[in-house]
Amino acid sequence: MTDIIKRLDEITTKEKPSNGDSDEAATLLLQLLQDTNDKTQISDYLMKMKKSPKKYVCLTFFERLAKSSKLAEVKELHVQMCVTDNYKDGITLPTTAARLFVMISVLIKHEHEYAQEALARTLCDIEKDNSVSDAMIKEFKKLVVDYCGLDMLEKFGEQEWDNSTARSRFNRMLQAVNSNESTVISSPKEKAVAIIKSDSFEKAPVQTPTVGDCNREVNKLYQTLTQLNNTFSPLFEQIKERDVRIAELKSQLQQRDQKILTLNTEVGNSQAVQEELNGKISDLSERLKTSMQMDSISQSQETITLKKDLASALKIDYNDFLYDKDSECNEDSFEAFKIILERVFKKLHRFGIIINEGE
Repeated sequence: MTDIIKRLDEITTKEKPSNGDSDEAATLLLQLLQDTNDKTQISDYLMKMKKSPKKYVCLTFFERLAKSSKLAEVKELHVQMCVTDNYKDGITLPTTAARLFVMISVLIKHEHEYAQEALARTLCDIEKDNSVSDAMIKEFKKLVVDYCGLDMLEKFGEQEWDNSTARSRFNRMLQAVNSNESTVISSPKEKAVAIIKSDSFEKAPVQTPTVGDCNREVNKLYQTLTQLNNTFSPLFEQIKERDVRIAELKSQLQQRDQKILTLNTEVGNSQAVQEELNGKISDLSERLKTSMQMDSISQSQETITLKKDLASALKIDYNDFLYDKDSECNEDSFEAFKIILERVFKKLHRFGIIINEGE
């Protein structure tokens, strides 16, 4: 903060600040406004800064303020500028009024609602003996009319004004700019306006042009018109070609957008189908898993039951086998074992266990 103020003080005291100084000062003032919001200090600097070769610090400052969308703060800044000693002591001087002119021109160009009130205050304050000097009109033309453009200012003047006297002053300033005359601006109590010819604008004797002069002028104008036509014709063709190309590109973009829309719809439908199939697959997987589990349980139970039934059915035969297995082998024991085996295989067959020959 201290460095900013120190640098601003250095630029303020320069006799001939450069355009670079003007840009730097505007940047520093914006930073100072952001950091401190001290509009009194900012306004004092704006009124003290000298003009660089091509621009005022005020102009650069307010242009950047407009680009940063902070013009809402301009009303308080203007009020503070109008109470500085520089303003009160020198507002009737063109160099002092110029600082307000550049601020107002930015407000008008950006169609800010405070432009009318600020202009009304300045036009009233620049009066001296109910008149505005030629030098002041010259500054107004350079800093307001040339900056905003006459068309914009005329449109600005046609708006509804809260102060009819201020509107009259504004219109007379425009007339004075257009006619190179010094305009006496009446005080609010006086309605009349007097146009005083300035000695510096006395008209020279008028020479009546000859027919030859007129013909030469017409020929020059015709040649200029022909050159302009020759210049503009290729441009018109280029514009037509550009318009055709733009139409083609628009058509291609529409087709592309339609194709994208169709593809998005198809992708959406595919995703819906995929989600439905995934749901069915998941459901079938769960059902298959459950079925396999049930089959496994069922088979396990059947095996257990089969084992129990086989054990029960073969128990008598097994006991007979145990009884005769250690007996001496003879014709009777052989017949007994044959009977036991025959009964075993019949019981196995009854339980579905079939042994085929050759297997």
